[in-house]
Amino acid sequence: VEPAERTARVETASEEQVLALLAAAEIYQEAYLRAYLHLGLREMELAHTRLHADLDLETWTWRIQPRGPDARCPCIQCQGTGWAPKTRRSHRTLHVPEVPTALRAAILDYLDLYPCEPGDFVLRNPRTGRIWHARSLADDFARLCARAGVRYGRDAPGGITLHTLRHTCATA
Repeated sequence: VEPAERTARVETASEEQVLALLAAAEIYQEAYLRAYLHLGLREMELAHTRLHADLDLETWTWRIQPRGPDARCPCIQCQGTGWAPKTRRSHRTLHVPEVPTALRAAILDYLDLYPCEPGDFVLRNPRTGRIWHARSLADDFARLCARAGVRYGRDAPGGITLHTLRHTCATA
């Protein structure tokens, strides 16, 4: 029996794809794109970030840490025992780099347009004002890819997903 031919999946986004996404992105999309590209966050690590508790703008540190139950979050974990990073090694503190300045500028621009109080979720869905749900974040990214002319999806040849941006950060 001959093995089925497999098509290679793109594990990282090309520079052209990244530039096209950033050019087509709205302010809130640029903030989450740059967070994925510069820090290599997972989707729910970004969604569960709270101002001052996780993202400290004075020291520019981004902590990935477990949280107790929160009725404002629609995820199953927060509705039950609370949210926790994927693995024990996922509990970490990241320094938001000064160079390139684009990530810090994108976060500040976002917070100017969508202000939040300390303890509130930082990056929220602008349509609902609530924390991003994994499916709605992926749908928003798919719309951004369509607007930017970038292929979206694991099954599309040359397609990318939000997780691809994590790999792009790790490779860079």
